Amino acid sequence: MKHARRPSPGIDIRGPRRRGAIAVLAMIGLLVAGMISTTLVRLAVTRHRQVEHEALRLQSEWLAEAGLERAAARLAAASAPAEYGGETWPVAAANLGRGQAGRVTITVEPARDGSQYRVTAVADYPADGSRRARARRSAAVTAPSR
Repeated sequence: MKHARRPSPGIDIRGPRRRGAIAVLAMIGLLVAGMISTTLVRLAVTRHRQVEHEALRLQSEWLAEAGLERAAARLAAASAPAEYGGETWPVAAANLGRGQAGRVTITVEPARDGSQYRVTAVADYPADGSRRARARRSAAVTAPSR
């Protein structure tokens, strides 16, 4: 009968190797969890930037529409519509509710027949800054009859 070899007392052959393998697996698990967390944070930041840009774009579109309405009202109120050639309209931040000012550049050009005007409004929001949105709207406005 063969006898199994017994290790010396106090020495466990599998102990240190097993602990080392568990440590390696734990580090790999932490590395994977860190990579997943980093990816999720990057996705969240990207989505936040997209939402912010969309908000700026929508605000600039609304400002451009307001610019067209402002030009139509100015043409209707003018004693001689040909006198109103447009303007640069600074929109105060307090009027927009987002803490940033906007700017609308309105141009008015008379049509060939003189009964209509071509109005173009270009809105920048925010008015200054590296991250801004621009919207352009054009419309034909009939001159008021006097």
